[in-house]
Amino acid sequence: MQYPNLSWVESASLTTEQILYKVWQREIDYSIADSNIVDLNRRYFPELIAPFNLARSENLAWMLNTSSRALAEAVNEWFLDYQETGRLDSTLDQYYGFFEVFDYVDTRTFIRHVDERFPEFRQYFSDAAKKYNLPFHLLAAQAYQESHWLADAVSPTGVRGIMMLTQKTAKEVGVSNRLDPKQSIFGGARYLSKIRTHRFVDEVEEPDRTWLALAAYNVGRAHLHDAQTLARQLNLNPHKWADMKQVLPLLSDRRYYKDLRYGYARGTEPVRYVQRIREYHHIIENELE
Repeated sequence: MQYPNLSWVESASLTTEQILYKVWQREIDYSIADSNIVDLNRRYFPELIAPFNLARSENLAWMLNTSSRALAEAVNEWFLDYQETGRLDSTLDQYYGFFEVFDYVDTRTFIRHVDERFPEFRQYFSDAAKKYNLPFHLLAAQAYQESHWLADAVSPTGVRGIMMLTQKTAKEVGVSNRLDPKQSIFGGARYLSKIRTHRFVDEVEEPDRTWLALAAYNVGRAHLHDAQTLARQLNLNPHKWADMKQVLPLLSDRRYYKDLRYGYARGTEPVRYVQRIREYHHIIENELE
């Protein structure tokens, strides 16, 4: 044995996440865990580190008995259809698509703001989400992406408030003072709900409808419409976020935007916008739990 003094304990009563939490809290010294689970949980336990891998990377796979040939054929047939219809891409996007390269400073800051800033506005987020049929934590995450939960936030382009409303949007949703946090949160929630409910055809299902609505909140419904037109031209699905996040960055490429109705847009911004909101949403749900 290479390390005769190394000792460990196996546990059948704790989940991997619970064990990683104990490592983060320094209740135990170390653990062995699947790298996918570690990468996800570093969003909630920012100081958690994975100093080395015990083995080379391996793909996730199903294990079947070698005698189950009929079952293997059925699984392969199902999986091929699942892949070709785009459902695999949607599933991967649902669980992994919004996690970018881990940013320790941003994650640590966000968790601190959940403790320090979020309680002041929590009831507003809860009430506005309930009124406009939006996920509570998602609305809070969007507000953090917009302003870091600063009620007096002002950008160089003139948008302001905790939901960073333009003057035109504020007027549209009945907000008289964009720096009033309650007005801003309810106004932003009303605007997002309006986009999500009325600006897409019935074929757009959840969660894609919400991700597309958030993108429209950021880049404007007109530019999103251009992106959907472009998606059709490229034989991609204008109703699926997994496809649309590939198309939106093309709005800043003259080869594509010159023939579109609304022209140039910084298309990478709404993609990053939605990704960050989804990540903050995921973290805040776990933090509050």
